[in-house]
Amino acid sequence: MASNESSEHAFSSHNMQLAEEVRIACDSVTRMRQKPLLLLYYPGLDGAMTLQDVQDCYRAFRNANLTIENPIPECDVLIHTYGGDPIAAYKLAQIINDFVRKIIYLVPEYAYSAGTLLCLSGKQIRLGHYAGLSPIDIFQEEIELASIDNFIKFTKDCQKGIQDILSDKEKAHLCTVASDLLCHLVEQVGALKVGEYYRARTLTGYYAEELLDHYMLVGLSNAKGKRNRIIRWLLFEAPSHSLHMDFHMCNNIGLVIEEMTTQESDATKHVVSLLDELTEQSVICQNITDDLKMPFIAFYQ
Repeated sequence: MASNESSEHAFSSHNMQLAEEVRIACDSVTRMRQKPLLLLYYPGLDGAMTLQDVQDCYRAFRNANLTIENPIPECDVLIHTYGGDPIAAYKLAQIINDFVRKIIYLVPEYAYSAGTLLCLSGKQIRLGHYAGLSPIDIFQEEIELASIDNFIKFTKDCQKGIQDILSDKEKAHLCTVASDLLCHLVEQVGALKVGEYYRARTLTGYYAEELLDHYMLVGLSNAKGKRNRIIRWLLFEAPSHSLHMDFHMCNNIGLVIEEMTTQESDATKHVVSLLDELTEQSVICQNITDDLKMPFIAFYQ
């Protein structure tokens, strides 16, 4: 099996044996699955999907002499990420679909947030044992939009509760607790920031709709109804952005999803474990900034 890495210098010359270990681990997956493998590995909380990854992914395909004029029939995409930029996820989804007619996403451990958004562009998602996805709601600067939604609901409940008490005591004046609490929220977060988060949610919902309609749900019965249910849950109904959505949750909301066999789960988890070790040894995924590491993007066939 041959590999084509997005970065020619992912491994230095004296670490070529380690590169061979990664190739062997990925080859075991390609042999088992009988299709090429695109590897998108983002190291821990310091690995986030960015727009640069789109160019790196494109280069990985082109280094394998693939073209968008002659897409390959099938490909697995092993994705391991806590998330990142939803715009990057959408552009990655489209460039991968330019080179591949049918994509299956393999999630050995987790593909959260923007990673979940990316998975919506596959014909199927396969979860490793105890692996999961997450809501695709907005989370920035330690503030998640779901928390703002819950706070707004809390103010409404407070308003209703106090108003009911005043009504019981035959008090005629209107309670202002809801407006007072919302004013404090805007003071803490900032009106422009709140508006920015809601605009970002709208954009993420639009991307999710595009990917579901054009890839995952194409040809399925009641596709529009399934799409609306999936997006409603992923954006609005999940209790928290950090919710770990296992196979049963994902299946219940209508995603096209399966559990990996034990052999698949073990093989894909081994790939992630090996890359985790190499990242800890600073062999791959070097720091771009203090808070951001390079991903490891490679294509194996």
